[in-house]
Amino acid sequence: MDDMYKSEDVTFAPIRIIQLVYNSGDVKGPQIQAFNLPNDERIVKDRGTSMVMLKNVSEAKFNLILQPITDLIIIEEQRELVNFDSFFTHTICHECCHGIGPHTITLPSGEKSTVRLELQELHTTLEEAKADIVGLWALNFLISKDLLPKSLVKSIYVSFLASCFRTARFGLEEVHSKGQALQFNWLLEKGAYVLHPDETFSVDFENIEGAVESLSREILTIQAKGDKDSAQKLLEKYGQMTKPLL
Repeated sequence: MDDMYKSEDVTFAPIRIIQLVYNSGDVKGPQIQAFNLPNDERIVKDRGTSMVMLKNVSEAKFNLILQPITDLIIIEEQRELVNFDSFFTHTICHECCHGIGPHTITLPSGEKSTVRLELQELHTTLEEAKADIVGLWALNFLISKDLLPKSLVKSIYVSFLASCFRTARFGLEEVHSKGQALQFNWLLEKGAYVLHPDETFSVDFENIEGAVESLSREILTIQAKGDKDSAQKLLEKYGQMTKPLL
């Protein structure tokens, strides 16, 4: 993202990794594996956010959902690259990227606003896509700085590809799923994903890094500008259940 749009007042936030023992109350629908709260931009600006990762829930999702999907969807030569460490570490980066922003922005008119206010009903879908794809970019960045092991380089991308199908199965009415469709279709178009005749997929490691960076830049710039028209066009083109996803 261009320097003019970068946040200058990012607040450090605690990260807690816990084992979920019991759930109660309004927990209908898909079980979350992490959360980053609050969503109120005023509090985020002053206090930052708090991230909580539910490790045992993530392990269950990986073992019972993602691993079987991997066996069906990922080309045999790359299946062994799908692992829990890559899956869970991306979840952490996903939540961190929610907190980093952008949140409060300056419009071309000079008026202060928020991404949520400007993008309105499109905000949540684009925000989930942002956290996913920028989280993936962040993983590679951390590896390049020797802050994560280089053994994760290929596995983060293949694990993410498999997870696309885990999330997309909820359909376009669910914001995470629609955001995942956006990412999948962009990466497929850019040659980062390859569809094989047997209907399995693989990652093209020559193209994936550039494709991830280009989509990250696209979404972050839309958010930083509060550009709802561009957000609408992006989602109309890529946020679809295309044939390869079905």
